[in-house]
Amino acid sequence: MPTQERVPTSQLPPDAARELACEEGAAAASMATLARGEPAVQPTGESSSQASLRTHFTRYGWVRVPSNETLRGLSWELLHLLATPIPSAASSTIAGKVKQTDLATLPGEDVQLFLRRWGQAVREIAISLGVDASSLYVVDPKLLHADPSTGEQAVHFDCARHPSAANKYSAILMCSNGCKGTALPVFESNDTLSFSEKPAEMKSVAHLLEKRQYSSEAAHPGDVVFFRQSTPHYGVRNELKKGSRIVLFSILSPSSKPAQDEHQVFPWLFVGAAFTWKSEEFARALVEGKAYDPVGRIAADQGVASKNIALNTLRQFGLLKSYQQK
Repeated sequence: MPTQERVPTSQLPPDAARELACEEGAAAASMATLARGEPAVQPTGESSSQASLRTHFTRYGWVRVPSNETLRGLSWELLHLLATPIPSAASSTIAGKVKQTDLATLPGEDVQLFLRRWGQAVREIAISLGVDASSLYVVDPKLLHADPSTGEQAVHFDCARHPSAANKYSAILMCSNGCKGTALPVFESNDTLSFSEKPAEMKSVAHLLEKRQYSSEAAHPGDVVFFRQSTPHYGVRNELKKGSRIVLFSILSPSSKPAQDEHQVFPWLFVGAAFTWKSEEFARALVEGKAYDPVGRIAADQGVASKNIALNTLRQFGLLKSYQQK
């Protein structure tokens, strides 16, 4: 799920386009303090460029941070760590056929030193955006490895749709060349989409979970996507004919507990809550997301009874065959 990727200005209102252009032009200067090892927030006051970057983060819930010497060094170091054999117990396969490695479980002082440096970089980015990171923890460092033609995910939230999600953050470091990064919203932060549990309100914003509402741009090693976990997004397909896309994902959270990345919220769950699980809208959301096995996910997360409700709704509206077709 950062100036790693720019939202095309053609998809933004004129005033937002002008502001985004200013923000992108200022981003490199505002983040240069990381490369020099200086505090992200200078004691003498805030520059106009940094204020502009913060404004973008406040309005959209995400930022694309361009690479600098420190971040490029971290991406290079991570690739070299991959030369060490990784225990099979540390790896798994997640949505989009992405191979995931939990770096926190790997032995070695070099890994721990890397994670400390990465944690400091994440905090510096957060501080530069106005986030008080003094009591936050960098957790769940996961290396995500997508082979060619894999990696595409459904639109999702990284955690439950609750107001507390606005105070948890995801950070993604790009380590590969020639790839696109996380697709992020072209619309401004929407509290109804992120937090509301009222069906009528949810119905009014359900269209914002359609992929046409998101944009992915070319990314470079050392670029970082930083976003509130109340921000929906999705991983895109690795379009390289040869070569893997490797990124590092972590969470900046008030809690130090691991496994905070295990419960995601997908469009079919949102639509089911908005229109009910016996609605045609829910059935169509299942069909639209069939590449991501929504019924299988429902069974794994909520049990056989919930799976049967989903299948019966597909049957009721004559969509079961459409769902089952590859």
